[in-house]
Amino acid sequence: MQVFGVIFIVLSVCRSNLATYGGHDLFTSLGQLNELWKNEVLVIKNMKKAIQNMDEIKASLVKYIKSHEDAQLNQEPNFDYLGQPINGYLMIRHVALGWQEVREQVFKVENETRQIFDELKDREKEKLPDEHDIHGAAYGLARLHSLYSLNSTQMIENGVIEAKIKNGIHALSEPSVMKLTAWDLDLIARQGKTQGLYNTMVDFYGVLVDKFRGEELSKEKPFETFMASKRNLTDIQQDIRHAKILHDETLIRRGSRSGARTHDLPLDPKLRKKKKFKKKTFELKDPITDEERAENHRQLEMPEVKQKADLQKELLCTGVTFRTANDTKDLFCTYAHNNSPWLRLGPMKVEIQSKEPYIAVLRELMYPHECDNITRFLGPHLDFPPGRMNPRHMINDWTMKNAWPNEAHNIHLEKMTRRVEHISGLHASSFKEESDAFMCGNYGIGGHYGTHPDFSKWNPNAFMDAKSRVNRISTVMTVLDAPIAGGATVWPFLGVSIFPEKGSAAFWFNLKSDGRPDYLTLHAACPVLLGQKWIAPFRFIYKYEKLHSTSCNVA
Repeated sequence: MQVFGVIFIVLSVCRSNLATYGGHDLFTSLGQLNELWKNEVLVIKNMKKAIQNMDEIKASLVKYIKSHEDAQLNQEPNFDYLGQPINGYLMIRHVALGWQEVREQVFKVENETRQIFDELKDREKEKLPDEHDIHGAAYGLARLHSLYSLNSTQMIENGVIEAKIKNGIHALSEPSVMKLTAWDLDLIARQGKTQGLYNTMVDFYGVLVDKFRGEELSKEKPFETFMASKRNLTDIQQDIRHAKILHDETLIRRGSRSGARTHDLPLDPKLRKKKKFKKKTFELKDPITDEERAENHRQLEMPEVKQKADLQKELLCTGVTFRTANDTKDLFCTYAHNNSPWLRLGPMKVEIQSKEPYIAVLRELMYPHECDNITRFLGPHLDFPPGRMNPRHMINDWTMKNAWPNEAHNIHLEKMTRRVEHISGLHASSFKEESDAFMCGNYGIGGHYGTHPDFSKWNPNAFMDAKSRVNRISTVMTVLDAPIAGGATVWPFLGVSIFPEKGSAAFWFNLKSDGRPDYLTLHAACPVLLGQKWIAPFRFIYKYEKLHSTSCNVA
């Protein structure tokens, strides 16, 4: 009976009314990984108690605990650890693979222990990662390596994330708590192939054979995982040969930055000697800056336009802009009050990033302690966005989790709204339905959001309907926590990039003065390289009945 009591304690910390094992895309949110870690710590603590009374399953539990401690999860959950993307991947791998083995070994026991194991199964009502999460996290690592040109040696040999971003940031992480195994390298390389990140594919395949042989000779436990995946050296060598051919053929036919990403030079020494590869470094020619191509950049009949749009986004993410000095000569920073008596006492720092369409940064909109309070409040409420990001959807362009509060849910959100109303002169309360609810978000491993609009399609009938919520006139996106590196918000067709700063906000108009959408305001969130990123955006709703609530100056 003592054994039954201990097992009940082990599982009591896990019970919830959420979904079954897996299917939660935990790799898309460091906030949810942190909640998983908290529960994981409690599970490990009680597993240690259970081991004393469960000799039959001791080996499986001990192995799980060892994996937990090897990954250095036996510490207070913190975002410094999770902000190192390899650490986040390793945590997911530990729980997804380790828990699968526990359930397979432990649940074999019958009769008197069946009730105990029924209780243990209850942990699957918690939000747990599964193999889908491992693949998603591996894709996140591949995306970071490819986009930011990470130092492959540092990443593979030392578990260090290192990159030099063109905005002057030299990103350098602490080593991950464990090195990537041959199984991990193979998975990341295959994700690179699937997603068209051929530079990452060949870099990881390039060291895989030596890693495989080293683990085979040393009889390391990661090698057992590799063999369980039914992959062998012959399979790997064949994949590597095909990968090199695919890389070089893609580079020759389409170039290094046209849909699929490759290195600037072929891997084949003979091909490297060709005249075409002795050109100077890559230059962006004829960037898309017109509305017509921006509006249609995703149409299937214009693939070259989409490729260039994606390229412009990627360049901006790495700190490269195609704007000239003439484009930026009239931009400025100022202390603004917008004739608000309150702001006259303490003007707000405003940095103009674009005049047409209007994009600005509101510096220090929120205090650090206010941001921290909001993120603590948001943590338990994070979930899938609606629609195309439903659970078990294919890996896509939105690796984040969201919550949708309004001002009534948190006093600091109310303060944010009030300050924005003062500086903008617009009605902004989501509680009063003057804007959408806050679409607060937390990004995951390599978390990003592809190019998208904040407006809806133009509907002239709705525009003239006094009862209609016409469109989203503008957006304010406040950064509640900023990553150490990466995570910029970029406008690919304007050449504007804003790197996140905790407490500051980006403000822009989505519509033109006649209410029509401005397709140059399509924007994207770049992958988070190091650290964590929380945002709190909300969009002003443009209602016919309030078209004249703000006066217009006519020249």
